[in-house]
Amino acid sequence: MALAVWWVLAAPAAVAAETTPGQEELGEELAASSVVWEDPVGDGNVGPPDIRTVTVSNTDDGVVTVSVEIPGTPVLPDSLRVHVFFDVDESSQTGDSTRRHAEYAVQVNGETSMATLYRWDEPAWRWREVASTVEFWWENGPTITLDVREIGFPPGFNLAVLAEQGDYQDSAPDLWPLWGYRIVASGPRAPVWVPPEQWRPTLGGTYAYELPSEAFAGERAVVHYVPIGGDRPPWGDRDSDGVPDYVETAAEAADVALARFEQLGFKTPALDIGGPDERPDIYLKNLDSHRIAGRAFSHRIWNGGFAIIDSRLGDDFLRTTVAHEVFHLIQHAYLPRGMPCWVTEGTAAAAETFVFPGINEPLRRKQLGRWLAEPSRPLNDGSASDLEFCYATAAWWRALHDRDPGLLPAYFAELARTSSTDAGGLRLNAIAETRGLGPLGGVYAAFAESIYRDNHKPHRFHRVNARKQQRTTRVFPLAPLGAHYLPVRTRGPARILELTVETVEGPDPRVRLVLGGPGGRTVTAPVWRSAQAITVQLRNPTERRAIMLIVTGNHQHPTSYRITHKTR
Repeated sequence: MALAVWWVLAAPAAVAAETTPGQEELGEELAASSVVWEDPVGDGNVGPPDIRTVTVSNTDDGVVTVSVEIPGTPVLPDSLRVHVFFDVDESSQTGDSTRRHAEYAVQVNGETSMATLYRWDEPAWRWREVASTVEFWWENGPTITLDVREIGFPPGFNLAVLAEQGDYQDSAPDLWPLWGYRIVASGPRAPVWVPPEQWRPTLGGTYAYELPSEAFAGERAVVHYVPIGGDRPPWGDRDSDGVPDYVETAAEAADVALARFEQLGFKTPALDIGGPDERPDIYLKNLDSHRIAGRAFSHRIWNGGFAIIDSRLGDDFLRTTVAHEVFHLIQHAYLPRGMPCWVTEGTAAAAETFVFPGINEPLRRKQLGRWLAEPSRPLNDGSASDLEFCYATAAWWRALHDRDPGLLPAYFAELARTSSTDAGGLRLNAIAETRGLGPLGGVYAAFAESIYRDNHKPHRFHRVNARKQQRTTRVFPLAPLGAHYLPVRTRGPARILELTVETVEGPDPRVRLVLGGPGGRTVTAPVWRSAQAITVQLRNPTERRAIMLIVTGNHQHPTSYRITHKTR
């Protein structure tokens, strides 16, 4: 779908507009390719800088240029900083109230000779990693070029410029409450550089609604749906209020989930000003042909994140899917460019249970089954091409949450602070140690044992047949955050079992011996010269029949080991 987009100015008399040939007036708005705001000379300043004009222009590819004329500055002084503030939502309730409710700012810094984009994230400005371009050059003042996808492709924006040098400053223009530079599109408005599979259903694209939609506002989210056609939700309307029960259930699930996540200490989703208001938008759509239950989209691309949910799910599956997708919106609030799959999908699948425990347990067991089939595979080995393994890590994240409900919010905050995706889990290890859980390897060892004790059936890595004659196994390689489950079988009336796990290369693994099945006792041994020796008395036939050796890796480096064993 080709979209024609114009940039226009609702121009006051004080603004000189240079119109593009062939453009026509659109109501009271004047189409303009370049707009100049004049700023009085010496307006309150006794020294430099003194802004004379601010010029805003744009090109068809969505790049805005802001030129700030500061006479007498042909080069960039180290002491000069120029800030360009953008108010993109025309709301006095959002943004930095001290900066005219601006949501974005570009700073040109003379000391670093850089132009940097910031986003207002209450209560402070946060550096924003950009996917496209924020540049500037200098000739009697800075000229900034900005790809508007970085500020969410707004319908328009207000603008203010502040120049500071030493103890002096000048600001211009100061046009509030005038809603200044506007974007007007013919047909549905959507950024042409965003792939169709990432468009809102109300704007077209892969998930487009075929018929006009309606909206139902919950307390914390807005649910969009079509009342007729193939995308409509089920007809049921028990309270006869004209809104399908399915829609109300989706809105209620979003309200409950967002409230619960806030209670647990997570950030709220980024403002979604691409919909009717600032609340997250949820679009109900028949997704049978797409073979997904839901999908979330980051505000890094759109002017606020949103989610699409299948319009034909069972009630319990609907609730957990909504919780899952809105948690993705929360993840995006921390790291808009995304996290590794094992973090993104694993924590979202776990978060469903924080909100709706006990629901969809068959699905939970199915997800865990993917990991149980390959426990020796590193937890962080999942990728977008193997989503099932990423979902399977939910049990791990739930275990961390159960031990410390504040760990995940702290971990996400650390990822945001460091702009790290933490593919290898180093940040997670640091957070676990800081919060008193100890090294991640020890936490993982306890998790691997709990899986066995919960009567799950992890895949057997190797069977150890212990006899009176001492034997040694071959060397077994073990991946970081991987687990080996090794059943131990004894012959005859063995009374004593001797096992030694010797480290061949890499860090020492964690070793746990569980006697008597999932409900039995655990025996461990300290490391002595890269070996962990366990000598244990087998108290009864049950302990002799059901013995499980569990060996787990640390959080970062692979290791290898071998086992020496015998009975007496």
